[in-house]
Amino acid sequence: HYFQAVRNSAFEEVSAEEQLDRIGGQLRIEIGGGLSLTGDYASYAYDLAESAQAYGGSLDWSGNGITAGAGYLQMHGDAPEDRYQQFRGYGTAPLGPVALAAGVEYLAYDEQINGEDSAITGTLTLGYTLSKALEFSASAEYGVTPEMEHEAGFLLAVTWRYDAATKRGGTP
Repeated sequence: HYFQAVRNSAFEEVSAEEQLDRIGGQLRIEIGGGLSLTGDYASYAYDLAESAQAYGGSLDWSGNGITAGAGYLQMHGDAPEDRYQQFRGYGTAPLGPVALAAGVEYLAYDEQINGEDSAITGTLTLGYTLSKALEFSASAEYGVTPEMEHEAGFLLAVTWRYDAATKRGGTP
């Protein structure tokens, strides 16, 4: 029921006639020592709404089950909410049987939106694999954005894998 405009006002501004043409690409270079450098470009062309172009890059590292990275994105759009710089960082690590992932994202808008010139969001996820077939995870997100003064979200998930060929849980 989430994707019904009657129940969710987020869809009031989206026209049924809207069309999006998105084109872009990504180039990833493995530097060595677990490091990689990535460059991204995307163009968003809408029939009714404003268009935008995004480009940026990231530096990522991985080794021994641990990952970390940082990135930058510049968004140039026709609408004020589509003109910003994005700075992001993340990390993942195993903590015994628990997997930990954390990230932070900062947006610096070119113009104020609802009296705010920036937004920041942080996420934290914990996951636990009980068996090949069963996983549990919990995620939390907190942010301060021009649209929401304080926004928090939580998600609890259970993942069950079932192999139809063997008629049992788990994957070979």
